[in-house]
Amino acid sequence: MRPHRRLGVGQALLSFTEEHIAARGHIALYSSSQADEPEPQAWHRRMGFNECGLLAGINEGGIGELFFRKLLRP
Repeated sequence: MRPHRRLGVGQALLSFTEEHIAARGHIALYSSSQADEPEPQAWHRRMGFNECGLLAGINEGGIGELFFRKLLRP
């Protein structure tokens, strides 16, 4: 839904999730996007995620899945 992009909703949901899971003792958050989706990958990087793996050919059409990790405590 392009009209709703870049309004900060994803960032707000991410912040809530980070606080929620950090309060329960978790130290990292994992996420992923398809390997052929540069915009979601850029969002993950802007939000502080780092690439941590790739599963090749797991999605329809043989597209890989790129995994990200964000440490919640330095």
